[in-house]
Amino acid sequence: MIIQVNYADSLPILQKRLIRARLAIIKYIRLGVWVFPLNFGFIILFFHFLFGVDIVAVGDRTWIIGNIIFNTIVFVPLAIWAHLKLSPKNADKKWMNRQFRGNGSQITDAIKFLDEIEDFEKSDNN
Repeated sequence: MIIQVNYADSLPILQKRLIRARLAIIKYIRLGVWVFPLNFGFIILFFHFLFGVDIVAVGDRTWIIGNIIFNTIVFVPLAIWAHLKLSPKNADKKWMNRQFRGNGSQITDAIKFLDEIEDFEKSDNN
């Protein structure tokens, strides 16, 4: 999305495109937190591909049930909480900008720079 931004466009159009790109980053990370509850699935795949072992068939039943319960108690609420916090309405909050440092901070910097240009143009016209 960033590559497709034409910086020769008018300022309002440019701002809208940068904001859309910023919101897309938030949406993708918001979707990505749903990987947390799949933690046990990654353990199963890890053992299968790295060692060729079916950990579900070989593993202790209490260990497997414990992992499922742990994932349900810890990772599902964590994913729900993160999904709710990572919302576009929180895009301007300081904590979210710190989280996206490197993953969207260039968009934030570009929006701030465009705001400065817009303020300068307004003061120049008055």
